[in-house]
Amino acid sequence: MTVNYSLAAATAKWTNFFKLLIRWRGSLWKLVIFEYIAWLFWTIALMLLAEFFVLETSLEKPLRDLTHFFQRNDIGTGLSFMLGFITPYCYQRWMDMYVLLEWPDNTAHVFNTCVQEDALTPKEMDKLRNCVARYLILAYIMLMRDVSVKGRKRFPTLEHLTHYGGVITGEEKELLGVGRIGAGDPHYWIPICWIITMVKKFYVSGHEQKKAKKDAKKVKSIMTEKHYKEFIYRLLKYRGDLGDVLSFDFVPMPLAQTQLITFVSTLYAILLTGQVMDMGFIERSFLQQSVWISLFYVSLKLLIYVGWVKSFEVIMNPFGEDDDDFDVSQLVDRHWQLLIRVMLDPVTVPPMTAACLPPAVLPHTLASRALMRERDDDLLLNSMIQEELLAQGQLPHDARV
Repeated sequence: MTVNYSLAAATAKWTNFFKLLIRWRGSLWKLVIFEYIAWLFWTIALMLLAEFFVLETSLEKPLRDLTHFFQRNDIGTGLSFMLGFITPYCYQRWMDMYVLLEWPDNTAHVFNTCVQEDALTPKEMDKLRNCVARYLILAYIMLMRDVSVKGRKRFPTLEHLTHYGGVITGEEKELLGVGRIGAGDPHYWIPICWIITMVKKFYVSGHEQKKAKKDAKKVKSIMTEKHYKEFIYRLLKYRGDLGDVLSFDFVPMPLAQTQLITFVSTLYAILLTGQVMDMGFIERSFLQQSVWISLFYVSLKLLIYVGWVKSFEVIMNPFGEDDDDFDVSQLVDRHWQLLIRVMLDPVTVPPMTAACLPPAVLPHTLASRALMRERDDDLLLNSMIQEELLAQGQLPHDARV
């Protein structure tokens, strides 16, 4: 998953700034280190080359004019505008994709709510629960195999879901191949169809139940009509969200826009090199201290803009192998373990009791009691109530701001 630093930034202490700066995984330094070193090597090499082979030669004037042109024409403002415009869009796209990765245990809870256990024999109900749990995670895995690099590496073939994974049987694997539209088309929706077909097999509508009652037959439906509609709606929403994730993979950002940002950022790095070179020509030496100070300042500008561009590249597609990309493998493990727990091994519910009476005041620890010294007891009072208490002298005059 993405790099989590929420605890480090939970309290705004002055040391947090430095703690966040020295982090490496998912950091700015890790993203730009190779480009930054390459730019420094290139710029210093050009400075030394100009110092020993260009100054006081016929090449000095045309190169000085060129670097002076770079100094006068800075495209940093235009690059800032483009990045400021496109980065929020990419971030929103990144968040939308994560929100669409719906957790299958929501559907499992709906199934537990809607199903009537006595409609089937215990053995049949266990089989149904087993199939629903496996097919829910199977649809998730099938989608991740199509959009995520990590998902494809963990499940490169369907064999890794049968003999190695134990998620599906050999017969189910063959049916997956038969049901898909084409050899390269996604088929994550097939397990959803299997669940709908199985539940429909044991569902008896209200009209059929009335008809069976007239014929003196006892028919039990696995779900009521209302619950059946709710469960099918939930399944279709699950499939729809997975399909929307696939749509994000089908329709990436326009290539011309990405090319433009990459081209302008590369051109800007070249212009920054020209600015350092111009300072060297002005000083008539590239070994002066002022030239190296200019190199340091310009390198900080490069660090900012290259880091900006690299962060844009990271959030453009969160299904890769960057540190801040979605850890699909971890999500699959989490969903599978919870589905087994919810569908096949229900938690034990404690009995209702009135023996434990709720206390008037909840207890504090020593750590939480220390925080009460800064607590404002009047925080939850309405404005007019505070006004009346203040007029009656029941509140200190500094209680309101």
